[in-house]
Amino acid sequence: MARSAFQKILTSFAFAISLGNAISQSVPADSSLSKTKKVILTSSTAIGYASSMIALDELWYNDFKRSPIHSFNDFNHWMGIDKIGHATTAFHIGFTGYHAMKWAGYTEEQSTYYGGSIGFVYLVGVEILDGTSSKWGFSWADIGANTLGTSLFIGQQKLWGQQRFLLRFSSSQTNYAQYRPELLGETRYDQILKDYNGQTYWLSAHAGDFVELPKIPTWLMLSIGYGADGMLGAEINPSFNDDGTTLPYFKRNPQLYLSLDVDLSRLLQKSKFLSGIFGAFGFLKIPSPTLEWTNGVCYFHPIHW
Repeated sequence: MARSAFQKILTSFAFAISLGNAISQSVPADSSLSKTKKVILTSSTAIGYASSMIALDELWYNDFKRSPIHSFNDFNHWMGIDKIGHATTAFHIGFTGYHAMKWAGYTEEQSTYYGGSIGFVYLVGVEILDGTSSKWGFSWADIGANTLGTSLFIGQQKLWGQQRFLLRFSSSQTNYAQYRPELLGETRYDQILKDYNGQTYWLSAHAGDFVELPKIPTWLMLSIGYGADGMLGAEINPSFNDDGTTLPYFKRNPQLYLSLDVDLSRLLQKSKFLSGIFGAFGFLKIPSPTLEWTNGVCYFHPIHW
């Protein structure tokens, strides 16, 4: 898909819990479940899922002609940044769905498999909308990335009963959007969503969950990040803009990062209220000192956004 995968994160999170509750209703429930919670789950599901699909259809697809469902290959688009974004989205919606089902009183097994699969189910619906639009198409590469993110959540929950690895996102402003603002965003908000050059996706690990480190706090994490820059187009950089303006040459570069991260839900775990609030924004990496490797050269950033 040509649009930013992070757009899906922002859109989908608004409805992740409600969709998770929809799936959970199909699972046999314990008789002790609160009737009030079940009513909340059912009603929010119906309203949330329907509203989200209507909103997506209106905002993203309404300006383009409909077509029979079809697929297209976007595996090489944006140097893989888009696909990692899909995995991150599926992971965090599954994370939210799991906790929504636990809140409702479902078992660990039910919450893990049904709640953890919510991101995959939801994004398949989005992919079907893509497949019926003449502008885009159904992407099997997206489905593969969604499967990877979902599997990461469910696999960890089954293996350890917790998430020792987290997928996270950060964004920094770049100079590339000025050359193709119609594609990479005109405002800073648009650029966060659309400019893949400024997006970094992270795999953050709780080192203390693997080895006993008494002097290292449980909320401190080590992060490996991936990003890319020099991209003015999805697969190749065009020589001219849409209005015929000559574009400068940029080399497309993959970037690797090593950084620290903070799990605010663990840092503030003594307060369930604050832990819950910051846990909801767990897809965002905390800005930290970072090492960057690009083209064989190492750079140090006192703070990487």
